[in-house]
Parts: sequence; structure tokens; C-alpha cells
Amino acid sequence: MSSPSPIDAVVFDLDGTLALHDQKPAAVLETAFAETGIDPFCDADDLADAADDVGNADSDLDFFRQTFRLVAERQGGPVDRAGSLARAYDEQVDHTRVSFREGAERALDLASEVGPVGLITNGQRENQRQKLAALGIEDRFDASVFAGDDTPAKPDPRPFRTAVDALGVPAEGAYYVGNSIKHDVVGAKAVGLGAGWYPHEYDAGEDPAAYDHQPDHTFETLHDLEHVLDLGR
Repeated sequence: MSSPSPIDAVVFDLDGTLALHDQKPAAVLETAFAETGIDPFCDADDLADAADDVGNADSDLDFFRQTFRLVAERQGGPVDRAGSLARAYDEQVDHTRVSFREGAERALDLASEVGPVGLITNGQRENQRQKLAALGIEDRFDASVFAGDDTPAKPDPRPFRTAVDALGVPAEGAYYVGNSIKHDVVGAKAVGLGAGWYPHEYDAGEDPAAYDHQPDHTFETLHDLEHVLDLGR
């Protein structure tokens, strides 16, 4: 597939795309179980699978609550303790402990040479801004949409429409980069944006063929964005 041409603006996801969490989910989960006195009934992979199936949430804490409830239902854990586990897990997450994914800084530079740069990220505004500040990129975006806070969470079309409207470009002139087929690619393509998929190791189980929308490109590194932008000029 080829990307839309020309590309007038580039929009990025944050978690798993530009940034990686330095904390290990398994360690955070282990501490949450220990602090609540609940016998472990799932591992980090089980939690990630459940998180991928959670819909809209009122806050990060609500997202964790829904995630723990779902994984408890699946794994035979104590559903009535989902709130306690969510609070313990949320308290352990340090949103300043993040690092760039390979090629992320260069990708931001390339995007800014093309036109306005946007951000669409699922998550509570306060927490996501901590990550942006820790990476030193809080001022790199011409429009930022905190989906789940400003709008419903991705893949709902509204955060994508909100971003392109704020950037002042038509949807077909924008190119979105994210690590999730379900949340990023499907949402972007449904609105008419081009989409690049940059899967992380925990996204390896996603099969693009299982969805109605497929990515225009699949990246091994964000350095691959340079080739896509050259084609779209």
C-alpha cells in the first residue's frame, strides 16, 4: 500500500510509539499483589491482554480498575478486589520513568520539516504530560489530544478528527504513527488518515488481517518514517 500524498502533517501516538516505560510491568504487578495481600492470579501478559479489551475509562485509575476486573473474570481471580489492585498498581506507576523508542527524536525532527506535528495519546492529561516533560518534548506538538480525557479513547474517531481540525489539515493529508493496530491504525484509517504501524514486542500478537483497516506501512524503526515522508512530498 502507499501512503496518502501529499503528507501535510504527521501525528504520533505516545506510549509504545515515541516512548517506552522504563518500569517493568511484571515488577509493578508483583508489588501491587504484595501490597494488597492478594495471591497472584495473572501475569503481566494476562494484564496486557485484558487492557487491550478495555473501552473508555474516566481516568487512568478507572482504566486499571476495569482491566483488573476483566483479568480477574478471565483468570478466576477476586473480581471484588479489582479496585484495591488498581489503586495499588496506579500508585506504583512513575510516569516520569520513560525513554525514547529507537528513532523517535529523529522522527519528530523529520515531521516538523513536513508541516505541523500532532499527538493523540490515550491517557489522563496530567499523567501524559509528565511523560512528555520527562522526555523534553512537551513543546514539540502543534496540537495534542489526550483521548479518554479530551475525547473518547482511541480507536473512537473523535480524537483523530479533533487533531486534524486543530492542525488545520484535511484528514487525507495527515499521516498517523502508532504501535497498535486496534487503537491506532483502525482509528486513523477509519477517519481517512494514512497510518504507519510501529509494533512493539507486546503488539506482536496483533494480526492486521483481522481488522477492517490495515496500515499503509509497517516500521521496524521510526527511522523508516523518513522514506514515507519522502514519498509524500
